[in-house]
Amino acid sequence: MGRDREAVFVDRSDLASATAIFKEERCEFPRASLVSLNKLEPFRMPPQPGTFPAIFRSEDQDAISFIMRRYGSVRLAETLAQFNAPGRAIMKDGLYDDGLVRTHRFVATRDYKIGKTAQASALRQLHEEASDIADILAKTDAAAKAMDAAHQALGDLAATTPDADLSALCARLSALVGGQSRGRGQDGSLGPRWRRRPA
Repeated sequence: MGRDREAVFVDRSDLASATAIFKEERCEFPRASLVSLNKLEPFRMPPQPGTFPAIFRSEDQDAISFIMRRYGSVRLAETLAQFNAPGRAIMKDGLYDDGLVRTHRFVATRDYKIGKTAQASALRQLHEEASDIADILAKTDAAAKAMDAAHQALGDLAATTPDADLSALCARLSALVGGQSRGRGQDGSLGPRWRRRPA
């Protein structure tokens, strides 16, 4: 709402502890506001037609009271002539007059926090994140299967030559794989990464 794009509501019984957390960990809540619900009682009234709060719908009376407290006197202006009248006013394109300073409250559609557009955007983002996670899991599963296969191959190879040392096993593995993958190198090996180290 305004410069502070998010307002945090907590139960009245938790307001004191929430305020302490909000104060001590303020860097964790950029551009957020903590609402003092205990101060909203005088604003439990229906919005007046033609005012900014009148465009909101909510079953949460605290949310409506909050909007009434912040913007109850802001007029909805259809024309510049209405906008230029005394008092606070806002136009559909986000042009806002707080009674002294005029600013623009335009927000890109992708940054909406409430409404059907925000819900659709959040759902789309969740689908994209789920797709990314599925790709990561698939790659991880493939890597795990490759490691299992390599471990099994080394175990089988070690079983055929139980007295061989690691250097001999690596040489034997390189020869076997090289024989199955002709064309990777003139010497039939897998290249520098697979060359055995001195024992």
